[in-house]
Amino acid sequence: MLLTPEEWVRQHLIHYFVSTKNYPRSLFVLERGLAYNQLAKRLDILVVDRTGSPFLLVECKAPDVVLSQRTLEQVCTYNQRIQSPNLAISNGIKHVVLAFSPDSQTYVPKSSFPDFG
Repeated sequence: MLLTPEEWVRQHLIHYFVSTKNYPRSLFVLERGLAYNQLAKRLDILVVDRTGSPFLLVECKAPDVVLSQRTLEQVCTYNQRIQSPNLAISNGIKHVVLAFSPDSQTYVPKSSFPDFG
């Protein structure tokens, strides 16, 4: 596998999730294909909970890519099919993390990645 800048970000995030946030390695779904509106897409990181339900969906970008509204819309588009309660975009330098709020029925910004529990 070629270590592209995006792949570097993905690998470092996985390491962080496992070593710091204690996410079980067995619950990562990596590079999964996704069909959306007749288009073949690829998920960068999907973490499922112990029942197999989506827990965190992450879209990775290269460090030189500015995280934008378009990047956020990309992960939200994927999530229309996945239905994860937690979303994130990262370029390895900056992270944007969102969690679903049942009260407002919207995703709200969070200051850090969710703990796995």
